[in-house]
Amino acid sequence: MNLKSHFGKNSGTSLAFFFAILLVATVSLNSCKKEYFGLDRVKDNTWNPELAVPLIKSTVTVPEVLRRIDDQDVILIDSATGLLALKYSSTVFSISAEQWLELPGLSTNFNHVLTAQDVADITTNGSKTFTGSFPVGFAGPNGEDLTEILFKGGTLSLNVNSTTGCNASVTLSLPGLTQNSAPYSSGPLALAPFGNNSANPALNGRRLDLDLTGAPSVFNLNFNITYQGAGAAPGQGLGFALGLNGASGNGGPTYSEIRGDFGQQSISVPLDTIRLRIFDNNAGGVIVWDSAIVRGTFTNTYGFGIRADLPVFTVENTQTSQTLPVTFPVGMLPIAIPSALGNYSPGTYLFELIGNNNGANVNSVMNLNPNTLIYQGDLTANPGSGPFNNFMRDTSKLKLDIDAILPFDGRAVGFSRIDTTDVQIFPLDGDVQEIVSVTLRLTIDNGFPADAYAQVYLLDTTGTVLIDSLFTQTRRQVLTSPTPNAIGYVDQTKKVRTVTDIVMDRAKLEKLEAAGFGKVVLMGWVDSFNSGQVRIKIFEEYAMDLWLGMMVEAKVKIDL
Repeated sequence: MNLKSHFGKNSGTSLAFFFAILLVATVSLNSCKKEYFGLDRVKDNTWNPELAVPLIKSTVTVPEVLRRIDDQDVILIDSATGLLALKYSSTVFSISAEQWLELPGLSTNFNHVLTAQDVADITTNGSKTFTGSFPVGFAGPNGEDLTEILFKGGTLSLNVNSTTGCNASVTLSLPGLTQNSAPYSSGPLALAPFGNNSANPALNGRRLDLDLTGAPSVFNLNFNITYQGAGAAPGQGLGFALGLNGASGNGGPTYSEIRGDFGQQSISVPLDTIRLRIFDNNAGGVIVWDSAIVRGTFTNTYGFGIRADLPVFTVENTQTSQTLPVTFPVGMLPIAIPSALGNYSPGTYLFELIGNNNGANVNSVMNLNPNTLIYQGDLTANPGSGPFNNFMRDTSKLKLDIDAILPFDGRAVGFSRIDTTDVQIFPLDGDVQEIVSVTLRLTIDNGFPADAYAQVYLLDTTGTVLIDSLFTQTRRQVLTSPTPNAIGYVDQTKKVRTVTDIVMDRAKLEKLEAAGFGKVVLMGWVDSFNSGQVRIKIFEEYAMDLWLGMMVEAKVKIDL
């Protein structure tokens, strides 16, 4: 389907909303009584007027009704046919780079010890210079063979402590740690005979090459030491401490990019659930989606292949406790390994969960009216045999998105929803001494291929039922379906009118006011045309015209 987005977040109206305002509308007495209760219309102190007050006149379109289903839904329109569809998108899970590989902190120590000959040379010549190198191992937390790291944050700590008994000058350098291609050097660090000195440069923006030595995950710390003056003793020397730490001194440094052979390893996605809010507040019935498609998309921006297994992937209707497992295909996600660091594109893996191709049967899943998706995952990096050329950036992630396209092409039988609304209409205005009755009349000219029914329950603020039901029938029909043509289309010039009256007499109003009326429970049922036996379609131009009027019979006291 060629679809275009029509709406984002919901801000429209549904039939349930209109039933909520049927009761709230009595508040309109306050705003209209001055117009209808003028002094020139009475001759006595008491009068029983019957007043017809128009409250609402509106045209309700298909998108305005449907977009109240869920604020995550988007109504789409096929630009070629005008057929409407509901699109639902959700990220099931997302694994970030730091969740997969977090650099450890590094803390290591070395010693340079003076021999008897070194002490003799210093005493004879007044000084002696030593040049050397210490290998430093820095592997990943799971033994990953790291070859290159571009740091984003953290500090390098270099500390030197002297026990020689003579002055010394030390220069420390890391040829593998560069910034703008220039290797790091501490510069001369002066040491007293029994003193210490340190350097603590920031790591952000520096690149560490761990492949210069030819050994896995190793870089070199080079030193240049000059001992000066008398006082040196054999067995004494300098102690070196090197660290790679997080920005606060705790944990490990953070990275922008990292390379190496990460090996084959696994990460678990714990058992979790997400809400499928399309069917929230659903109270029963069946919707047959004749052409629905639900697809999953894995997006991988790690520099390694991944095999994804979802041993648990189940839809559930929590109201009925019914569950249905959805078959999930297992495969290796493709990924483009770059020839240069940072030059890569994401890999994607698409599969069909339900639909007309390889997915599960759409009706068996969607007719469950699932409102929860339960999942658990096992992810394997680098499936197959190595060695591997892997990379990762701080923005890398693996995520699973679910997209459902539900065209309004099918049938509905007894599909019902229930909502509770808080209302406040009491106390009534003191000018109205006696209301005999209030009648609300809802007139709808319906262009939808559906019959709709409603029942309204009135409760106090604690949820106790005050009037079991507003309609004497089990449910009152408030929409009557016009007849669609052979392809399921309704001619909008042939709308069908339904008139619904709600009468509240004085006894009901007194009971409501005395009992603290504060909530309305609205129950609605929908059958598509011919009790769901005929396939119908919903198009953008479908609409209904609605009029709501109020007639009040009251005794009003007027101060002449």
